[in-house]
Amino acid sequence: MPVSDGIGRPRFRKSRTVPRFTARVRSTFSQGIPFPFWTIRWYYRSRATTVFLSSWLSPDSYMAFDRFCRFVFLICVLGFIAKPCRATVIYDNGRPLSYTDPNTVTGWEMTHYIQANNFFLTNPSRLETLVFWDLEQPGYFAGSIVWQIYSDNGEGTPGPLIVSGTSRNLSHSATGFAAFGNFRENITSFELGPLSLPTGSYWLAMHNGDLFNGSTGTYQDWNFYWEATRNITAAPPLKKIAPYDGPWFLLTNPKDGAFQISGVASSGVPIVTMDGGTAQISFATTAGFHYRVEFKEGLVNAAWTALPGAENLAGNGSVIQLIDGALGNRAHRFYRVTLPYNGIGIPVISDFGLTNGLPQISFTTAAGYFYQVQYKNELSDLWWAPVAGVETIVGTGGIISLSDSDPNLTAYPRRFYRAVLR
Repeated sequence: MPVSDGIGRPRFRKSRTVPRFTARVRSTFSQGIPFPFWTIRWYYRSRATTVFLSSWLSPDSYMAFDRFCRFVFLICVLGFIAKPCRATVIYDNGRPLSYTDPNTVTGWEMTHYIQANNFFLTNPSRLETLVFWDLEQPGYFAGSIVWQIYSDNGEGTPGPLIVSGTSRNLSHSATGFAAFGNFRENITSFELGPLSLPTGSYWLAMHNGDLFNGSTGTYQDWNFYWEATRNITAAPPLKKIAPYDGPWFLLTNPKDGAFQISGVASSGVPIVTMDGGTAQISFATTAGFHYRVEFKEGLVNAAWTALPGAENLAGNGSVIQLIDGALGNRAHRFYRVTLPYNGIGIPVISDFGLTNGLPQISFTTAAGYFYQVQYKNELSDLWWAPVAGVETIVGTGGIISLSDSDPNLTAYPRRFYRAVLR
């Protein structure tokens, strides 16, 4: 028990152990006092005893010290509240079996195969970092990981490829766990983007090294495995065998691969109110995200159209409100909010012309990212088609130029091109 000095301030009592300095906040809401003026009682706590501030301080010094500590405490709290969003784990597919059942570790070979696992985003998110665990023989890690993200086709398999690339800022280190046959467990992390994706179901696919590594089917391929977790989802993992242009195959073991995705989750569900021929669209945003508001006149329409003036809106951390005054006498209009990709590697066409009578397209790239140049013969065509012979282009970090050598070019009066991330 502390001893009073007669004016309500504690006296010093010695402790035999080294103390640490802490603070206790006593709420005085019952007195109607707001947060910054809560009473703060400062004291030392050690393993042996609690030691209160002492007669080392005169009453005036003690009060000055108390005011100073309140100020520092308040600044720290306000700094904590005001700190910007930081990356957190936004999808966790589970830790490897070595954490939960080390006697039953298993995995899937990812040098001769591309391995794919399903994941789901419950909110629009910016993906930043991937962590996964592997089992490998010494010397068989290729030094890089090719990764791919696919949409989900709704049937338990990957749909169209959204984006792919090669690991950047990769970290690869042993955990100390050893499994059967001298396989060692390693944990690997690398940057994915930042890559912004809307709410939905996706597939993550990975391969040890570039896609030419492991295409021989020899025994050297079977020495690097994506380690399994105990999780079993409704969409079991899949694989694609070298040279990786065929169908996906179901794995016989239903356990998922162990991985975590870190980033920042957002929210962007629109709330629409209507007044006559005007619609007001409101949606919450997160600072650092970019948003696009799109509409359809009917759900059976093939394409969404960007709302004029809302093609690329910067999120500010609060609610954005827009007015669509073009409803007129329409019976209905459908809206959605999407997150356009605005991250590293997005290509920009830097030059276009004719070389030896052939269209030549030049565009910027980022090292390790995959690109494709696509064309339409008319802007009203529903689909873009890849330029033949250059379906997959690996970014160099510089400008890449290529020509369209289609022998049927002269049959078309015009052709439109774009460069996209794969």
